[in-house]
Amino acid sequence: MSKKTLTVALVIVIVVLLAVSLISCISGGSNDPASPSSKPGSNGKTPTPSTEPTPDPYAFRQAPGGYFDDALFIGDSRTVGIQQCGGIDSATYFCSVGMSVYGVRYEAVDISGLGSVTLQTLLQSRSFGKVYIMLGINDIGGDLPTLAGNYQKVIDLVREYCPDAIIYVEANIHVSANPAAVASVNNTNINTFNELLKGLCDGKTIFYLDVNPVFDDANGNLGDEYSSDGIHFSAQYYKQWADWIAQNAIVLK
Repeated sequence: MSKKTLTVALVIVIVVLLAVSLISCISGGSNDPASPSSKPGSNGKTPTPSTEPTPDPYAFRQAPGGYFDDALFIGDSRTVGIQQCGGIDSATYFCSVGMSVYGVRYEAVDISGLGSVTLQTLLQSRSFGKVYIMLGINDIGGDLPTLAGNYQKVIDLVREYCPDAIIYVEANIHVSANPAAVASVNNTNINTFNELLKGLCDGKTIFYLDVNPVFDDANGNLGDEYSSDGIHFSAQYYKQWADWIAQNAIVLK
């Protein structure tokens, strides 16, 4: 091969390489990081950053430490059981065996540091951030709408002296299929009254707590294994109930 032919061939190779390089640059331009079409999102638009959903402040959650330090529990013998066996020792308890919806505003209870006081006096004397109310099992044989109306008066009294408190209306706990009690203490009446109590709650400042699904049997009665008399928990189950209360708290701050 002559020197001239070799030179021409070399020039052709160089031209071909330049052409291939130019084509590659043109076709690969869309991969240029500066190219709008290469950026995430459609049509070159910058996508909106994803954000975590805002937690619902009115959803039940685990109570933090110290939650019950400013809590008041109002109730009958079942609340007495929580006081004695539940382990929520930092709370204040206004409760007694036989306490009723009608009598709670007038009955006096011994409170540490205050002596024997009425509910109104207690509410005037201390500031409570949470108030738990369980009443009604001792009144369940009467007119239930009237009973619910008197229950509202208890809520109103609490709200008068604790305007910012979270109020928990606790559903009356079911009885067993054959409780050792009068005939009117039955789950038909309890369920009817609980529905009326639920209607007193707004889900913003007054909350309905229903622990019954935890302890019910398949027929909606209090399971026999949880109670010796068909009405009250055996001692060890008050702790389970108290733990459930702590797991279903409204934490607004």
